[in-house]
Amino acid sequence: MRRLSPGSSRAGSEHGDRLVGAIVNGMIPTMTTTIDAAGRLVIPGPIRREAALEPGVPLEVRWRDGIIEIEPQPIPVALETRGRLLVARPKIKVRPLGAAAVERTRRDISTGRGRR
Repeated sequence: MRRLSPGSSRAGSEHGDRLVGAIVNGMIPTMTTTIDAAGRLVIPGPIRREAALEPGVPLEVRWRDGIIEIEPQPIPVALETRGRLLVARPKIKVRPLGAAAVERTRRDISTGRGRR
């Protein structure tokens, strides 16, 4: 049985990606996509949604031990003291987090997936 992310109506997209595994505990084991003749890679929609990737997000791409890693660049922050708290304030303009991103982060923290 295949489970899709909330809001998804089908596996894959018009770009030819396909769901190989199921979404289990918010994780997508693997998906298949292709690189076009210009070298562009389409990141499948369910993965973009789960990773909260939006157009214009800078990505770091690394080759490490035969594995290509793609990771969003960290947002530059300034640390400020607010009362007794130390708060990270973004140095660039960022959109507020949506309810889905907040819920995903809350879920990841409660299940231990957010710890490194």
